[in-house]
Amino acid sequence: MPPKPYASIFSITSQPPENIVKAMRALCHDDKFREQAYMYLGKLSRHEKQLKEQNAKNSTAAGVKRNHKTMIDVEICIQCNQPFHEDNNDKKSCFYHPDEMEEDLDSDVWVDWDERCHGPIDTEINRKSFPDGFMYACCEKDGTSKGCTWGEHKVAQDPEHIQKAYIDRLIASADAMPSKSTTSNTNALKSGESVEIGAKADEGGSSAKKRKLDSEEKENQPQEVIEISDDE
Repeated sequence: MPPKPYASIFSITSQPPENIVKAMRALCHDDKFREQAYMYLGKLSRHEKQLKEQNAKNSTAAGVKRNHKTMIDVEICIQCNQPFHEDNNDKKSCFYHPDEMEEDLDSDVWVDWDERCHGPIDTEINRKSFPDGFMYACCEKDGTSKGCTWGEHKVAQDPEHIQKAYIDRLIASADAMPSKSTTSNTNALKSGESVEIGAKADEGGSSAKKRKLDSEEKENQPQEVIEISDDE
């Protein structure tokens, strides 16, 4: 059964920061989640330090900053688990394994391992304690290998059915409150065309007035926050 429409990445990241922190705290009850969160936060902290050092080097003697970058533009790659800037992302930026790691039963690590006594081989603890006892299916290198394929960094994205459900919700909301602008936006969404957020200026106005209205609407456009159901 596919996730409900509101269980999307956008519906989570668009929540108030204090609510996201509270949700993170609750999720940290799970050891695996807590360890992954700590790992990502550590990588972001080190990246921020490197970023400040690089920005300081790029500053001129007069104090004018060149190529200044901030943490706002930083994402974490889901392939190599490293922070990156999208403007520095190309086909040689990410070194990763396209396939998952699996147990290597031919490895000498497991010669004396009896699952009846020692428990299952493929566990998170064993993957970290005995990485050479596992291998990547993509290249058959052991778990100590950092990667075998070069490519672009990628961020987490909602599956297509979640994206479609989100668009369907926008269409349903527009149909519930019909107006001249929402009706045209609804028709554009249904036909697959791109939708411009905000009402357009009346066609009878001057070109200068239209540009002014468009600019004001874009600046004042509120950010949508999707409510998350309590029954999840």
